[in-house]
Amino acid sequence: MDDRFQKVERTLISLQSILPNSKPKLAPLVSSEAHCFVAQSIEWIWRLLDQVADQKPTCLLAQPDIIDRWQRRTEHEQAPQKVILGEWKHARKFHCGQVLLAIEKASVACDVIVLHLNFQAPGLIEKNLLTDDFFIQLQRWAARQNKLLLVMAQGEIDQDALHVFMQNIVRRFTSLHFIYQSQPDWRWSVQFWFQGYTLSRWNWDIREYTDAHGAVQLQIVTQDSEVTPTQRLGDKAKRLFCSNALEPGEFLPSDWKRIGAETDFRQHVEPGTDATLIIGMLNRDELIAIATRIFDLRKHAGMYLRILIRARDESLRLQDERFLISAGATLVLPSELSTRRVISLAETTLGFTYTHTLPETFDELKTNRLIDDVKGYLVPLDFVERVKRAQLKAERQGLDTLFIEADVATGLTPLSLIRRFRSRRPGDMITVSHGKLILFFYGCRETDAENVLYMSFGIPAANLFRREARFTRHGQILDACAQLEAEEKHHPSDDLSQAVSRRHDLAPRTPDLHTPAHGPVRKAKYI
Repeated sequence: MDDRFQKVERTLISLQSILPNSKPKLAPLVSSEAHCFVAQSIEWIWRLLDQVADQKPTCLLAQPDIIDRWQRRTEHEQAPQKVILGEWKHARKFHCGQVLLAIEKASVACDVIVLHLNFQAPGLIEKNLLTDDFFIQLQRWAARQNKLLLVMAQGEIDQDALHVFMQNIVRRFTSLHFIYQSQPDWRWSVQFWFQGYTLSRWNWDIREYTDAHGAVQLQIVTQDSEVTPTQRLGDKAKRLFCSNALEPGEFLPSDWKRIGAETDFRQHVEPGTDATLIIGMLNRDELIAIATRIFDLRKHAGMYLRILIRARDESLRLQDERFLISAGATLVLPSELSTRRVISLAETTLGFTYTHTLPETFDELKTNRLIDDVKGYLVPLDFVERVKRAQLKAERQGLDTLFIEADVATGLTPLSLIRRFRSRRPGDMITVSHGKLILFFYGCRETDAENVLYMSFGIPAANLFRREARFTRHGQILDACAQLEAEEKHHPSDDLSQAVSRRHDLAPRTPDLHTPAHGPVRKAKYI
């Protein structure tokens, strides 16, 4: 019989065991198809990769740091390695034919090809590899070879680089999935899934829990309809403005009602209402108290109440905003907005529904969402342990972190900077290892580094360090911690805790510049 008419055996991959009780059931992934999964966390990519590799021989093509992390993750497994690894190597020019040939050689014994793209820190691969022209050729080659092609993209949904990628080739996929943290649960959003002439779309809220054997499992959370639509009044619903969200002497429009900051908010709203409530937060010290109140309020009023938090200073970080949203807030508004602008934004939330699922208790929310209340100076080995713990939680939640290794500038010493260090938030940690200053900022974007350093030391960032290295990628930070831990175990650094405590007991922090009442102006000295 002519080879052209021989029946080709189709590879079928099931993802159903990830969510065994899902409705609708997940369709199988079939050879010759191309599917795309966009995940906020690398842990979800590992989950999907485990499911696929357990069923069919799989080839993972990724950047070196992802390959290293996969190898560290699986190095203690007794079973044979189930994934063939291929590492991207950069060349001066991109040759489509050479790349296809390399992929073919790497995956010759595999039924499934997984391409990992990291849009949280995009490089040349993410920017140049999957253009539409190249992806057409790659998809045609995979179909001819009867291979299943999976693109697993790591990144935030609103990232520009990811948008460009989607605009270029999204129409080439059989299905498109977004998996991201939606406070406090995960949201799996299937944008489309074509099965013949059938198009499917759905959203799931997925909660992690630990089973009796200590393993992390997933369950789909059922959304409860708490009230009927007839109880919603739309633009005629109550509009409440908490007094701590206003400047002294400010006036409100006539359709807004001012209420006291200490009042029980539940007295002003009924279950099922779609009223609007704006609450002020003077600084981060009020985070837990306000989160507790909005958690109780959300439990009382239901999903239609619109709760807006107006920050009154700049101390809130991204993870704080996410924590407030996971506790029941609809929006968290930055401090620079005027009252008029705040009211305007509040009015645009008409029709908003709170779609997240609250845990049973506020203590459970704190355990899942907040890091340990540790900050300031730590001895190096304690610093490493705390950073690794915080970094793993940040990776799960899709939060930015910043790790800095630096040699201090001339005229400064590591001890003097530790004494000046004023950590305002949990997760801001500092240590010294063999004369090198090491910092970790939890929930800090790299673009905010200059401002955070100035706020922490009271010295412009450009004047702090003679040389420095900054790490923002998860793998880089874990590697830096491993190296620091090895160095400290081999040759421990001095514990500076007593020296720091003595200085703190003696006097408060001095200003950067001091002009004496008499005599000439002298140069500033940093204590």
